[in-house]
Amino acid sequence: MRSDFATARLHLEHAQDCLRGDDNLTEKMLTALSLLIDAALTAEYTRNQAGKVVPFPPVGAGWRPKKPFGNRGENPPS
Repeated sequence: MRSDFATARLHLEHAQDCLRGDDNLTEKMLTALSLLIDAALTAEYTRNQAGKVVPFPPVGAGWRPKKPFGNRGENPPS
């Protein structure tokens, strides 16, 4: 079962909205909730962000592009 980070973030934000005091404990809780919200956002938006790695040929392997350089087939600038 996968975690629902978006819903967890909404609950954390609601908890943050409920804390209206200006005492020391409230400030500590707001700081802690802010860190948790940041962690939930990071988890929410990086879960499936691992891209596919495209292997490139090693330098000096004799690789050449399939199409000529530029629009008219001229050689690349030196």
